[in-house]
Amino acid sequence: MRKTSLPNKVYLPLAIQQLGLKDIGDSNAIRDILQLANEYHLTIHFDTSIVAATSADEPEVVLDADNNYHGSIVGGKPKDLTTDTKFIISNYASSVPHTPLIQISCFLFNTDRYYACDDEGYWLKPVNIHASEFYFERDEFNKFKTDISHKHTGKPNKQSQREGIFRTWICTEAGISYAGKPSLQEAYKKIGRPTQPEVWRSLQKVNPILFKSGEQSFFRLLTLISFAEGTGATANRTNDP
Repeated sequence: MRKTSLPNKVYLPLAIQQLGLKDIGDSNAIRDILQLANEYHLTIHFDTSIVAATSADEPEVVLDADNNYHGSIVGGKPKDLTTDTKFIISNYASSVPHTPLIQISCFLFNTDRYYACDDEGYWLKPVNIHASEFYFERDEFNKFKTDISHKHTGKPNKQSQREGIFRTWICTEAGISYAGKPSLQEAYKKIGRPTQPEVWRSLQKVNPILFKSGEQSFFRLLTLISFAEGTGATANRTNDP
């Protein structure tokens, strides 16, 4: 049987299939592709309509009266970029848990950096776009696929999958954006420094199969955060006074 060549634009659903990531779920597969694309400097394109504005500086973070995150000010002139080709900046794109969506807060267009914003161009307003709207150029994707075949099996190991779920869970619980590189340690503090058993029970609710067993191994290998003293595997909050 003759091998079928890929189309000129390899959209993410096809890329997920080509990389053998279908069985780990859409959001996990999208997360892993974003991470790999960032690692291998692979350009991810999209041409969905989006309102965005340029800014000479990073958006200014605004806190409310209780010192909690309120929003970020872009303060630029908004444009409605319709069918023009745009490029993801990997650190400003993330999978949305339990959905086939990608959240975009920043991207490149004609070498300029744009921020997704409201209609006035004042507030940063991340946009969720379906994964099927994103694509790779065929030649770039083929090279990428060849490159990672020497280092990856196409399917991340269990710890990698678990850490991805942990990352999105803790960001969700803390009410912070998954985009960019959020401080997971700050997120951990914000949700009250739960014990390892408490975290494990929460993760079991998110994915009962992946977190069915292996609690001690997971926390031994986890380096994304440092747990507070006295919140290790033997801690039990139910005995607190």
